[in-house]
This record gives sequence, structure tokens and C-alpha cells, in this order.
Amino acid sequence: MSPEPSKRSDILKRIIHIDDHFSPNELMTLWQAIEQEHPLVKQHLQQTVSAVTALSTVIKHYERTVLAEHVMLYTSPPQPSHPRKSLLLCFSGHGGRMTMTTPMFLQCVPQAQFDVVMLRDPAKLYYLTGVAGYGSSLTDVLKHLVRDIDFDSYADVRCLSTSAGGTAAIVAGMALGAKRTIAIAPMHPTDEIKKVAERGRPDLTGMELANLPVLRTAQAPVDSMVVFGGKNALDKERALRMKAHMPGIRLATMGDIEDHMLLRFLVLRNQLPKFFEAYLCPDHLS
Repeated sequence: MSPEPSKRSDILKRIIHIDDHFSPNELMTLWQAIEQEHPLVKQHLQQTVSAVTALSTVIKHYERTVLAEHVMLYTSPPQPSHPRKSLLLCFSGHGGRMTMTTPMFLQCVPQAQFDVVMLRDPAKLYYLTGVAGYGSSLTDVLKHLVRDIDFDSYADVRCLSTSAGGTAAIVAGMALGAKRTIAIAPMHPTDEIKKVAERGRPDLTGMELANLPVLRTAQAPVDSMVVFGGKNALDKERALRMKAHMPGIRLATMGDIEDHMLLRFLVLRNQLPKFFEAYLCPDHLS
């Protein structure tokens, strides 16, 4: 028998919460107490656990700090090989995750080199109005991050984004003096302004993220790169329009990939760690 509609809603919320927020170690702890969960949650958890352990049987341990409902900080102790880690700011797209569950994503991140901040824009407004419950503009969001996190304890800042989070990541990287920003198949808000109006904000122009104040001085020019699949014509068009708005960014294609959800495409082929090594890791940057 199917659960009642109200019960189904609670089950779905539970599944989404786990997928969006849990670290790999939190997922495995929950898996050990699986009998306490609803059968539908159990079924989903089994799939998620299988996906995470398929990436590596060595589960990565993070401490999750809730800065706000839609802003999470994931940290782990520094390793001798990297006594000062980088801080990786992740701006998700409309799906609220980096095109895969958060436990899967964190299982792929080079943990010795990065602590991770995950940001979500539940309004699906390209971060034009910030992050609900944390800041009503992207400038406010970044100021609150600087307030809540000891940026000076990190060697540097990197930004990573997917789809609708792309413009926010690039301008955040510039405002925070990031060493590198990687925007995966991004779209500029002006390209989607009709959707912004349909979501209840016809007053927005799509240019609200332009000219953010500099909050931290960069040690070197920020390296901002847009990465997209070489066979995705729409993502290529969007990348070219993004470059028209931000001439300083670099464009990079990835082979004959057509999938817009590039990170998901890579993780399903166990290629995401190699992507991080090549594009994000400090040891690979000149």
C-alpha cells in the first residue's frame, strides 16, 4: 500500500535532506541505523550508499557546520601533506546540488586539499537575490561567509559552480580574490530573465551581480574558466555570451561530451577525481 500524501511528502523531504546535506560519513552512520527509516527511505539510501562506496570504499569524514539552511560548511583536519588547505566555494544550480548527491560529490573532492562550502539558491534566481535566510544579495552572502569562516586560515579560495550558479561563482571569485574559479556549463542571468520574471521577480534585470565590491584582495589575477562539453551547442552559445559579459574569462571544452550535467557525466564514469586534479587542485596550478 502506498503511503498517504502527507506521509509521501515527509518521506520525499527526508530523502532530499539526506541527498542535499549529508557528508559521506553521515550517510554511512545513518546506514548503520537503517531500520529506523521508512522502507522507501531505506530503498533510496541503499542506492546512495552503493553509489558512494562504488567511488571508494574508504569513506571520507567531514564535520558539517550549518551556517544557514542553504549554506553548509564541510571541514576535516589538515593533513601533513597539505597543512594549509584551500577553501572551495560551490554554487549549485537550480537542482540545489552539484548535479549529484552531496555525499557522492564530497567523496570525489580531494579532501586533503579542500574544505568545502555548499551554497544553494532555493528561489532559483541565479543568486540575484542572494541565498534565502543568509543574505538578500550576493554581496551580503559573501560578507557573511567572510564573517562566519576564517578565510585567513586557508592557503587560498577556489570557486566551483554548475549551470545557474555560474555567474555567481565567477563574480564571487573576483570579490573574494579566489585563485581559480571553474564554472561548469554556466548561464548568464540576462539569458534567463523571462524565467526570473515568471518566478515572481519582474523587477530584476539580470545585472544585479555586476560590479560586486572587492572583499578580499587577490594575490594574483583571478583565473576564471568556463568549462562545457564540446558537443553541447547550447552550452557553447551560453559560454560565448558569458564571455561577452566578462571578457577576462577563459573558455575550455571537454572532448565530445554533450551532457549539460558535466560533473554527473564524469562521476558516473569515475572520472571526476581526475577532473578535480587537473582543474582545481593547488599542486596543478601554475
